Amino acid sequence: MALVRQHGYQGINLDLEQGPASDRDALTSFVSDAASRLHAIGKRLTVEVSAKFQHTTTGRSGLYDYAALGRVADRVFVMNWGWYW
Repeated sequence: MALVRQHGYQGINLDLEQGPASDRDALTSFVSDAASRLHAIGKRLTVEVSAKFQHTTTGRSGLYDYAALGRVADRVFVMNWGWYW
């Protein structure tokens, strides 16, 4: 938050591309806290997530709770660069 204030950024983008699915709730909590702090000073938060074609709580995309992240972030970007596998 200090860097956002210091440099006059409009907000931040979180691009956390890997993590165990067991960290799903921790990631959601972190993003929620960051969004609350940024919104309190009039700034925005965006977050990157891995693509998935169905609800899953396992594997690479299991880390991301799309619905919960969508409720707190200003934008959620779905990366599908690795969709081929």
